[in-house]
Amino acid sequence: MVEALYKLQEKWGIEIIDLWNSEEMRQVEPELYERYMRDEIHPTRQGYLEWWTPVIRQRLCEILR
Repeated sequence: MVEALYKLQEKWGIEIIDLWNSEEMRQVEPELYERYMRDEIHPTRQGYLEWWTPVIRQRLCEILR
């Protein structure tokens, strides 16, 4: 699915926020990963709030400048 997203980016010139391939996101401590992720793809509410949202917010601010 991520590969398809990059094809869409190339075709339409859109921005994407790729958390899947992010080194920063992969470096989370194992105990935090257990708390933040329900499974390999879906975060918990706490994962969205404390982990994903700050990264997405920062990237959106960069994109919209």
